[in-house]
Amino acid sequence: MFQLSTVKANELVIYELDEREGPIKKLPDYKGLPSDENKLNDYLEDSNELFAQLLEIQQGI
Repeated sequence: MFQLSTVKANELVIYELDEREGPIKKLPDYKGLPSDENKLNDYLEDSNELFAQLLEIQQGI
């Protein structure tokens, strides 16, 4: 048989590390899920926007 591996939401903590400013903070959660308000998501949003701009340039050529 196989065993399911899960972590209960109340046992999970996710931290965000800011290497420039120095603080380490616990990310807030929403109904057991990490908040979308974090630096990783901010950077992903920026990179997705840059990629979309590159696609627009490519389509214009």
